[in-house]
Amino acid sequence: MDGFLKSIDLGQIHIVLSGVSPSTCMVTLCGEMDHSTHDKVSQFISENTPSQATAMIVGMTELTFMDSSGVKLLHELCEKFGQNRLAIYQANENIHRILEVSDLSSNVTFIQGAADVEDWRWIDREAA
Repeated sequence: MDGFLKSIDLGQIHIVLSGVSPSTCMVTLCGEMDHSTHDKVSQFISENTPSQATAMIVGMTELTFMDSSGVKLLHELCEKFGQNRLAIYQANENIHRILEVSDLSSNVTFIQGAADVEDWRWIDREAA
């Protein structure tokens, strides 16, 4: 799974899905995530995430807007991967606050730097 790369441009949001370890994927969201893109984003992630993936990192460095549909997507990913198997990478302050208010922050790990990604992606997810 390491090294695979798929992407799609949906206009207001661009999604990149990649393998970062044998059991961890990273999906990077760029642009705006709202109700008009939720279904397509969810479908792209679902159809392109390898079956052996047991954890996911969601990159939000370039996500400029997210409404409740983004929270819904993250809840769906939490359900798919399980508690503490979803990490949020570089969410801006506004998005971080949305996640805290939605109570999603108790089910995800927030990581900020590349070293954190390196450490987190190799954690034995099967033992969690």
